[in-house]
Amino acid sequence: MTKTAGELAAALGAKLEGDRNVEVRGVAAPERAGAHDLIYVEAAKHADRATASAAACVIAGETVTISGKTVLRHAEPKVAFAKAAALLVERGPIAAGIHATAIVAPLARIGNDVSIGPYAVIDMQ
Repeated sequence: MTKTAGELAAALGAKLEGDRNVEVRGVAAPERAGAHDLIYVEAAKHADRATASAAACVIAGETVTISGKTVLRHAEPKVAFAKAAALLVERGPIAAGIHATAIVAPLARIGNDVSIGPYAVIDMQ
């Protein structure tokens, strides 16, 4: 899903520094980010990673200096990044049924429309 830096700032309660119209389409680590990915930096010691990143938009702590990027300032950058990820990354569908690697006790009672994921164990005590 695409959001602008301005929309993200409003949704996160962050202070915007830079271009409010920068489009953000996903999240990534600074080294793997593309121009439309959002990254975050919590401490000043990692500011160089953000500056070197291809990402145009960064969530950063209030005291971290980053040049050449649109910055969303937040007191809790890690929390803000997680909330932004929830807004930007669409959730995949949850598989239906019982995964082939799941172990289900023969006498276990399983409800209708239940999903049991990989390596789950349903036992009877």
